[in-house]
Amino acid sequence: MLAVFLLAPAVPAGAAGLDHPSADELVRRSIAHHDPNGVWPAGELRLRVVTTYSDELAAQRGSKTKEIELTLCPGRGRFGFAEGAGDERLVVRIDGETRRLTVGGRSEIPEAERERLRLRPAGFYRDYYEYLYGMPMKLRDPGARIDPTVERATFDGRDALALQVSYDPEVGSDVWTFYFDPATSAIVGYRFLKGGKEEVGETIVLGGEVADAATGFNVPRSQAWYALGDGSFLARDVIVELTVELPQAAGP
Repeated sequence: MLAVFLLAPAVPAGAAGLDHPSADELVRRSIAHHDPNGVWPAGELRLRVVTTYSDELAAQRGSKTKEIELTLCPGRGRFGFAEGAGDERLVVRIDGETRRLTVGGRSEIPEAERERLRLRPAGFYRDYYEYLYGMPMKLRDPGARIDPTVERATFDGRDALALQVSYDPEVGSDVWTFYFDPATSAIVGYRFLKGGKEEVGETIVLGGEVADAATGFNVPRSQAWYALGDGSFLARDVIVELTVELPQAAGP
């Protein structure tokens, strides 16, 4: 079922308490829930994600499902992405200032093929997937404007705390609302308005968690996407594998 949003009276930052933290405190608690030992800025995450599309999107893309492999290592400026097989296997590798995108091992890709495969610049893949799987840690990024007001809300039939985030113009024009579990501060969903326009955007409902036992790092297992205007289902992403690696401590 599509998430339903009902907002109760706002709770200003100055009225913070156990049940209604300030915006900064809510973000801090949520980061403590999802990344209690600071994996995001220091470690390397490897994820395998399976996406299932709606019938309409499947017809456009020529496939009902896809599987991607991700390597996220933001603290060391590294990123990896791979999907597909054979001559159409798309691979993106970023290491510092070095960026490489290949299709079937080829870096020289004709424009017609780029359009057919809907290719984006290498940096787009990094920014997109770090944002999706780096929440709520990414809310601490430069350029994020976190509204100090926390609101009580109903999200997908459950109580939630809602937080609105916009960005400096050079970062982006979309306006985001993030929803958190009041008891655990886990992130449970979000929506974005493209360019801040009402009814133009998407709602993402999060479900379950997948965790690394050694570090306590955890992220939502699934993300279900819905169009904001008519509420139609678009796609669902499910993490089927998560591996976390931390840098080896230097020897004596």
